[in-house]
Amino acid sequence: MKNLFLRILVVTAVLMVPVSCFAGEKYSAVVSDIPSEIRAMMTGRTWHDGCPLGLEKLAYIRLSHWGFDDKPHMGELIVYKPLADEVVEIFRQLYAIRFPIERMRLPERLPKGVSNSEANNTSAFNCRADEQAPARFSSHSYGIAIDINDLYNPAVEGDKVDPEEGRKWLDRSLTHKGMIKEGDKLFTIFTNHGWRWGGFFHEVDYQHFGKVITTHYIAERMRYIPPEMQIQSLGDF
Repeated sequence: MKNLFLRILVVTAVLMVPVSCFAGEKYSAVVSDIPSEIRAMMTGRTWHDGCPLGLEKLAYIRLSHWGFDDKPHMGELIVYKPLADEVVEIFRQLYAIRFPIERMRLPERLPKGVSNSEANNTSAFNCRADEQAPARFSSHSYGIAIDINDLYNPAVEGDKVDPEEGRKWLDRSLTHKGMIKEGDKLFTIFTNHGWRWGGFFHEVDYQHFGKVITTHYIAERMRYIPPEMQIQSLGDF
């Protein structure tokens, strides 16, 4: 009942977004520095003092996506600035195949107390601890990871499933238009651009794609990593 209430609350909030936020059928994307009003929204919620990246190293993207209603919408993502153009191209290709994303809003725009996973909200940057290794920052803290349609692509941590409402979707023999499966079109688009799928993690995270940095400088650490140490440094992200 709680999850149903949360989903109704989120849908209601999204319906209150002005009509100008919705896209035409042609793909469009605009990359910019994070506007001051969004910086203010993020501070104390998805970004705070002590995060590994300053807000000036992140980019704000407004871009088209298809919704579960088979209509085009405008979404928002915040990513590591050097990856912005690549993310725009990835979502251009997703738009071309009409892959549906139920919701793609900044976490700050969700109703208070509602998480991305509970809202089935596709998102990228969020400065927080890694759920599977709490002593380190999540790759989302560096803007190099994107979670897509969380409800239908749940994550596992021990006995916990996130979101809990998505537990039934751990059965990957089920089908839903928002699911991600190994070898499908979305999987291929992301992996062709060098993003690693969380479905291969020891504890699966089907919603997750993380950019694999193959140069000697790795965004996950923001410092030099000797070549012989790079593979073990990448970890699950």
